[in-house]
Amino acid sequence: MNWGYCCRGAKSTYEIRVGRSNRPTGPFRDKNGNDLAEGGGTPFLTSEGRFIGPGHFANAVSPNHIRFAFHYYDADANGVSKLGIRELTLTKDGWPQAGKWIFPAPAK
Repeated sequence: MNWGYCCRGAKSTYEIRVGRSNRPTGPFRDKNGNDLAEGGGTPFLTSEGRFIGPGHFANAVSPNHIRFAFHYYDADANGVSKLGIRELTLTKDGWPQAGKWIFPAPAK
C-alpha cells in the first residue's frame, strides 16, 4: 500500500508498505502482526538518496524476472517525478523486498 504524502516533489513522504493475509478479504498484517487498516505495514520501498517518495507499485512478470515499476521524485532534479524499475525478490520467510535497480541504472 502507499503511505504518506504524495505529490510534494522532494518534500514527499510517500512510501510503499506491505502486509499479507490468509484470505483475499483480509485482515492484512505486517511482519509484526499489525493490521494495515490500523496504521501497520512493513516498509517495502522508502526514500533513499535522491529517490524521494516512491509509490504506486506496478508488478511486471516475465518468464525470467519479476520486476516492479513505481514513481519517485528526483531530489537531484528539483523534485521532478520519474519512473523507477527494480527487481522484486522475496526474503527467506516469503516477504517481498526491493531488489537491484533496473532503471534508471544506478551510479557506479
